[in-house]
Amino acid sequence: MFSNANLRLSSALLITSFLLLGCNTYEDVGKVSKSVVSGYSQYSNKTINMEVLTPKGWGTEVTIGGEYIMTPPNAKKTKERKLSIAISSFYVNTISKVNIKSPIAASSEDSKNSMLASSTTLEDFKNNRLAFLTEENIGPQLSVSTRKTRLAKHDAYEISYSYKVKEITQRLMFQETFTLVDGKVYRIIYYSYKDRYKDYLKKLQVIKSSYRILK
Repeated sequence: MFSNANLRLSSALLITSFLLLGCNTYEDVGKVSKSVVSGYSQYSNKTINMEVLTPKGWGTEVTIGGEYIMTPPNAKKTKERKLSIAISSFYVNTISKVNIKSPIAASSEDSKNSMLASSTTLEDFKNNRLAFLTEENIGPQLSVSTRKTRLAKHDAYEISYSYKVKEITQRLMFQETFTLVDGKVYRIIYYSYKDRYKDYLKKLQVIKSSYRILK
């Protein structure tokens, strides 16, 4: 049975996906090849439309929803403490506007109007994400910071946020980096409890620096 803390983590990850609708269900496992960078393999996935370095020895999986997930080999495997880096891509017009409570209900004109427009800019998408990151939606004692950065040679934003999990002394930490290219969002999310968060920031930076959009 899931604990309340685990349900909160699962909810946070679903919220982080930000009501992703119209997402294809697929299992493109991608391809792994040798890399010139010591300690890393080269991974590419045409469906997610990206290539990236993956630390050797890490666990990897591609979910049915289309996320490529990397997990350190020594991360604790209990559901409450899993540490992962998740990579995904999706069209911006499959994301709901922040002020819409239930866009999933029907395929009506109202439902279509509840989604972000294809012409949404990176700045607009960032503001939409920030508006959604509230204590009501995420969790208590929420802390959020934002900075401009680069991803795949494109302008990007990095949003770092954390909140307190009632049943555990640790804060749950997220670092979400995304860019928007030709109407499609490309995103990397790193999440961990506070006690492990700094352990893999250097590897995360290597992964982010190696990220490439295939087309």
